Amino acid sequence: MRRIKENTEVRDAMIENGKTLNNLRRKVQEQDFSRSNVESAVVEFRRSCEKLAALLSAPEDARLRALAAALTRHAAEMHLALFDNGDALRLLPALASGGLESNRLPSDDAPPWLSFQALIHGGELLEDYPPAELEQVRKAYGDAAAAHQDRGAADRTERFSAATRRFAESLRRLAERIEPARRALPLLERDDSLLDATAYPPQAKIDAEVFYNRLDSFLWAWIAGLAAAVCLAAAVGRLRGPAFWTGAAAMAVSLAFVLAGLGLRAYITGLAPLTGMFESVVVVAAFVFLMGLWLALLPLFGLDDSPGRVERVYQRRLFALSGAVVGGLAMVLAYFAPTAVMRREIGSAAPILRDNFWLVVHVVTIMAGYASAAIALILGNISLGYYLFGRYPEDAGGRRPPAACAALAEFIYTAVKITVLLLTAGTILGAFWADKSWGRFWGWDPKEVWALISLLVYLWFLHARHIRWSGDFGMAATAILGAIVILFNWYGVNFILGTGLHAYASGAGGQLPVTAAVALQWLFLLAAAVRYLLNRNGGLPSPQADVQ
Repeated sequence: MRRIKENTEVRDAMIENGKTLNNLRRKVQEQDFSRSNVESAVVEFRRSCEKLAALLSAPEDARLRALAAALTRHAAEMHLALFDNGDALRLLPALASGGLESNRLPSDDAPPWLSFQALIHGGELLEDYPPAELEQVRKAYGDAAAAHQDRGAADRTERFSAATRRFAESLRRLAERIEPARRALPLLERDDSLLDATAYPPQAKIDAEVFYNRLDSFLWAWIAGLAAAVCLAAAVGRLRGPAFWTGAAAMAVSLAFVLAGLGLRAYITGLAPLTGMFESVVVVAAFVFLMGLWLALLPLFGLDDSPGRVERVYQRRLFALSGAVVGGLAMVLAYFAPTAVMRREIGSAAPILRDNFWLVVHVVTIMAGYASAAIALILGNISLGYYLFGRYPEDAGGRRPPAACAALAEFIYTAVKITVLLLTAGTILGAFWADKSWGRFWGWDPKEVWALISLLVYLWFLHARHIRWSGDFGMAATAILGAIVILFNWYGVNFILGTGLHAYASGAGGQLPVTAAVALQWLFLLAAAVRYLLNRNGGLPSPQADVQ
């Protein structure tokens, strides 16, 4: 501070900076506030900030250098904010280092691309851009706007199409011209992969995104998924064979559409499609379809060639049915959920998520664990349906639960074992990723805590089954209770708590329907438990209808 007081040049620059700030404040407070009459004041303030920052950067003081860099960055962000409200259409990579720092947060104001308003109307904001190419972009846009407004012209359509083509071509030429300057920007922490990801995309990626939007693969995925669920539910009696294989084929078609959509998103962004709530739900749906088919068709891949393999497939059709129901409903949820809950549009990812290796090995493993838990959930509800509405046959030892419950308990047990394996592996891999990113394996973050709770709950259920503390009804209840814990780990931490280092897929909304669904699930479980306990103790007659 003494060095600053003794330096008259720095003192004068600080006084000038205060004057420009006061002038800007007066402009903003004027009743006829507009972008045109305030930009000059913003430019004056920005230049005074840059001058002051250059003077403050000279002393060998790391704190002053950091303050000077922050001052310059905030002044540039203020200038950019005149043309970008944070939710604008962005058309061109920006020559601004603030949006390209590898350690920037999603909340940082500096975007890596320029908004449409800045590109068309920006004045001194674009002084570093080549004027000839910039003028070509603006002229092409002006021609397109004029053609659009000339509604009585006979050649309006042709003029508009030609102008928009010129606009796209001139935009690409401008982007290619500024790319060397963008690569040469001074960055505190340079990340070439981030520079590559924020560069103007090649034509092939633009064509891929157009194809992705036209294909609308997730629409066809939920249609095929629900059709598969209907067919598999009808796979009884004489229709068992045709309905089962039709449903299995529909599941495969739905899975293909999901994988096509995810593959296109990965190609367009250069990242594994696992960076938001929408993508995580879609990935879980893909794993549910895949696991449901695999668990149902597993007898076909055995080493023996016995003629009963197809019959065993039919006996395991509930795996496929569970996968179709969960996958279809998950795709419906992802497709129709409000943007505040799940954002379907392709967007940017948090800096820590720009690591395809850990995205694949950790997040995919966890999502696969959620998928197997979802299959167990549907199997558990089917089992509870038998306990609540099924016929309890009598023998010398009293009443027994419906015969289907024992087979369903084994199916649930299989799904729960897969869940435990995947959650264990995913949690361990997540600890290694945390060590790489934050320098510690574990930090008791809300997401980490609930991941551990989820794993311990399922481990307890497996242990109870192994030592025979839990019977067939216990396995059905296990599937329900475990899924509720995972739901809070997945949805509750992101949407209700919304805090912590892992809150990348956070959002808002949906609390009421989710709470209602959980409440109905608890009521269904309690009703089935009451009927099971009363029948086991001989307190209720069984209904005449046999739903086995």
